[in-house]
Amino acid sequence: MAITRSKTPDWSVGEKLTSAQLNALDLNTTYGLDRRSGQSDNLASVVSATAGGRIIPSNTSVPDADMTYNMSNGISFVRIDALSTDRTYTFSNTGAAVGDRVCLEWGSASGASAIIKNAGGTTLIQLGDGTDPSDDGTYAEIVFNGGFWRLANYTTGSRLHVVTFLTSGSWTCPRGITQVDVEIYGGGGGGGGASGFTGTSVWSGGGGGGAGSTMNRRTVDVSPGTTYVYTVGTGGAGGTASAGGTAGNGGAGNDSVFGGGPFLAYGRGAGGGKGGTSLATSSLGGGMSRGGTTANTLPPADFWIFSTVAAAQNFYTSRQFGDGGFGELSNTYDGQWYASLWQGMSSVAGFIGGSGHIAGSNSGSYQGGSSGGGGGGGPSGAGGAGGSGGNGNNGGNGFGGTAGGAGAANTGAGGGGGGAAGCGTGVAILGAVGGAGGSGRIRLFYTK
Repeated sequence: MAITRSKTPDWSVGEKLTSAQLNALDLNTTYGLDRRSGQSDNLASVVSATAGGRIIPSNTSVPDADMTYNMSNGISFVRIDALSTDRTYTFSNTGAAVGDRVCLEWGSASGASAIIKNAGGTTLIQLGDGTDPSDDGTYAEIVFNGGFWRLANYTTGSRLHVVTFLTSGSWTCPRGITQVDVEIYGGGGGGGGASGFTGTSVWSGGGGGGAGSTMNRRTVDVSPGTTYVYTVGTGGAGGTASAGGTAGNGGAGNDSVFGGGPFLAYGRGAGGGKGGTSLATSSLGGGMSRGGTTANTLPPADFWIFSTVAAAQNFYTSRQFGDGGFGELSNTYDGQWYASLWQGMSSVAGFIGGSGHIAGSNSGSYQGGSSGGGGGGGPSGAGGAGGSGGNGNNGGNGFGGTAGGAGAANTGAGGGGGGAAGCGTGVAILGAVGGAGGSGRIRLFYTK
């Protein structure tokens, strides 16, 4: 850089400049940088910082408050620390020139997030530790293009997010997410109710409800900012009890659905167990029967591996399920032989079907009540236990059985069948009700 001085006519030889003259003198004539505050210079040279020299940009740490920033403050690096709650920082156009850049670094350990917006109100990025599923990363650089600030680049968090839905609702896809893995299963079927009987008639306990079907994780395409409606299938109601007649069947579990028109993921609800009957037949355990809120709307064929039709019942078997156990025919039969029918079948992840419990004891020729079948083991919980049968009584009314156990919420497990009442010389005693099926569940998995 060349610096020149010229002597004015009023100077004498050897005359020194006054302090006022020195302050007013601009020594940077052609390619220099003016040291005076508020000046704007065009630099056509290359400035190199050697050895210990360096160029230090202006920087700031944001306060714990919503704020608007502009380039007249000379900001080029912003650090975000110790936020007590989510904060919004808006970058205005004031003082900004095309090509201006600002670096932002999130360093708060509070779990709060920093939402960065431009003057038009557009969210450029949300910085945070990933506690909030909408967090995009921990570092970003924004640039001014002459109209608004725009996101230039940023670092992603690359964190696995798991979103669990236990009841029906809606979900809005976060920014930057185009695919999610969906785990979904329907509600379990309710256990069948049981009847009482008098004399030496034979009545079976209620059949156990089936477990809701589930799918292996299914990858589906989604669009950022789009809201998706989902339904978590409720469990079927337990069957009603009877005294001397056929008891009520357990209700079918309702289907779980993610998205709609078309379905993005689908979990079929299970069939309910059959109510206790006479005629020396055991009550059927619940299978994957058609039922639930979308009973008449089958999902696309690719949601199923196979389906079969058997003896006046429709069984739609999905990829994994647990079948409800059959109600016990009579306590006079070999319990070991019928154990496989009382016990609900196991399902996925080691969750087993509910047990068939025990039959009531006989009193002379007056038989004890039969036990209910166990509910099918659900995708995330054991099936409900079948109710126990009541004892017989040769001196009056028989004794009532116990109700079937319910499948736990959000397990998809089937409810246990109710236990039949024992017989006696008096009137028929009301049997026990079946247990309700457990509701289903939906989970989404994505990396952001």
